[in-house]
Amino acid sequence: MYTVFQQAYSFLVAAERCMEERKHPNGQIQMPIIPSVVNATFACELYLKGMLDKNNIDFPYKHDLKILFNLLPCDIRNKIECVFQDENIDFEKELDKAKDLFIDWRYLHQKIATVGTIHANLEFLRLFMNTLSDCH
Repeated sequence: MYTVFQQAYSFLVAAERCMEERKHPNGQIQMPIIPSVVNATFACELYLKGMLDKNNIDFPYKHDLKILFNLLPCDIRNKIECVFQDENIDFEKELDKAKDLFIDWRYLHQKIATVGTIHANLEFLRLFMNTLSDCH
């Protein structure tokens, strides 16, 4: 049986591969940013939902990482937040910025048409998905 954690790990691996910078023959560095963000945020979502399910916690069928994270038991939330404290990263601020990236970046062409620009913190996403992978 293929578990939610195995599926999350597959998206983690896909995100990590997409985040690899490769030199193009013309000298430019390539990195498929959209698949990086989409795969990383989906990996986070699946890890969060798997952890909630493992703890018998009902959750909404939404992609909002902040809502899902805040449903986790306090001890798990604290463990994750400590990793970010150790890295001097404002976890709450970054999570708030990242909460809807899965939707925003999947439909980036529509989002940019309405808001102009959109940003994603790849270092936060990488650390978040790897921390979730370690904690599950």
